[in-house]
Amino acid sequence: MILRKNRKRKFQKNRLHESLEQIKNPGRGWYRIYTYDLAQELPELYIACEEETLALLLIDIGAFKNERIPESALVYLEKILGFFEKNEKKVILRPVYDTTGHGMEREPGTLHLVKEHMQQLGKVIEQYAENILVVQGILVGDWGEMHGSKFLSDKHMKELTKEYITAMNQSCYLAVRTPRQWRTAAESMDTHMRNCLVLFNDGIFGSETDLGTYESRDKRKLDLKWQYDSLGYGPVGGEAVADVRISGISPGQNTALDTMTNTGNISFTESAEPVKQSVRNSVMDDLRKMHVTYLNSMHDQKLLDQWKAQTMKWNGSMISVYDYIGLHLGYRFIVRDASWTAAEKTVPGGRLRKHFMGKKEKFLEVTVENSGFANLYEEAECVILIEKKVLEKPVKEKSEDFADESEKATGKYVKTSDRLSKICSKTEDGSMIQIICPECDARTWKSGTASKIKIPADILEPYTEPEQDIQNGIKIYLQLRRKRDGMNIRFANADADNGVLLGIFR
Repeated sequence: MILRKNRKRKFQKNRLHESLEQIKNPGRGWYRIYTYDLAQELPELYIACEEETLALLLIDIGAFKNERIPESALVYLEKILGFFEKNEKKVILRPVYDTTGHGMEREPGTLHLVKEHMQQLGKVIEQYAENILVVQGILVGDWGEMHGSKFLSDKHMKELTKEYITAMNQSCYLAVRTPRQWRTAAESMDTHMRNCLVLFNDGIFGSETDLGTYESRDKRKLDLKWQYDSLGYGPVGGEAVADVRISGISPGQNTALDTMTNTGNISFTESAEPVKQSVRNSVMDDLRKMHVTYLNSMHDQKLLDQWKAQTMKWNGSMISVYDYIGLHLGYRFIVRDASWTAAEKTVPGGRLRKHFMGKKEKFLEVTVENSGFANLYEEAECVILIEKKVLEKPVKEKSEDFADESEKATGKYVKTSDRLSKICSKTEDGSMIQIICPECDARTWKSGTASKIKIPADILEPYTEPEQDIQNGIKIYLQLRRKRDGMNIRFANADADNGVLLGIFR
């Protein structure tokens, strides 16, 4: 169909569905541990799981308990970090003196040397900061978990956390082991430094106190509320450990769970077996309160196997508890609605008031829900893609994006020559136009909430006005890209590998 030149196009919304498939997005998900001794360089480095986007690097520096870290060891650390960056694995970094549970024996004799090591490591960490999700611990303690050390008095902890964050030039998040340690360390920090301080928890569900993470069962409840209210600004994660008193779901139990639209909350409904009373403090609720972004995929195997064996109903399909958790670690963005809207203009005061009275502004409004347990912590750009290409070959219904998907993700764009050139660019043949959405920050799309994106009509209309020889309508997509390198952050909608089809102007 060829449209007449002066005919106004109407926006036809696409049907939007949530995908049930695992999504490989940066900075979130399952991880496994890779251990390296800086005193003994391995002949080669390797990746154990291509599907995981995260890796925890346990860096053993115990051999240097009596000396500065030699330059050769720091070069080896750079080689390790560079390898994981090249292989697109974001790093959870934990340099430690001890990897065997004997922290007292392996750590230096003086606080001064610990600080020296932090200063040396900090320079390397800053160099690779963009690919480091979080640094765990302050070098000391059994397995670097901040217990079993002579350097964990309140005074020493304040000194070491400040020293480490300063050595990294505040370029990375630093995670301490417990809420009490967080509060102690934060007492002596300014706001900016405090916003670098987060938590890691390697005892999630392991006991009524998460293996000592919380001071008591009652304190755990209070601290979970505090975490939910106060620690949504940075990545939290760790290891889950089997203890059914806390996890709330026993082996073999089928549980029906449904997400509530635009909240991301989880509700328990009638199931084949009675749900335990502790389900009120359930796995899903606790992971959401903690803002969990990452979990160990290898430990505790007993609990992970239980989660894999337990099934639940979600979005009309049966899914394992393990898969549901994996889908919701970190952020999970879903486009729920898109509409062409007209609303009363904001009326200014003074002499212009009469001129604007009754005027309406038009915009494309997009509703995005974050149903993940946590948030996005890297700057990203929302991009509107406008496809005006005449489709010469039919496209499979499953992928309505592009005849050549790679063009959409990697096609060369040049700036337009109009008034929108600062935010708008197009392919040389004009078939694809991309517009950077102004005032859109995906870091504000908070877990369990729905957010609105408004794209004013005066930005879209120059490229959606009727033209001759435009067939099949003008397709509008929404894409999210990591700002520092343009990496695609995939929405959790079906058939949205390179962007969500919002609708078509016909």
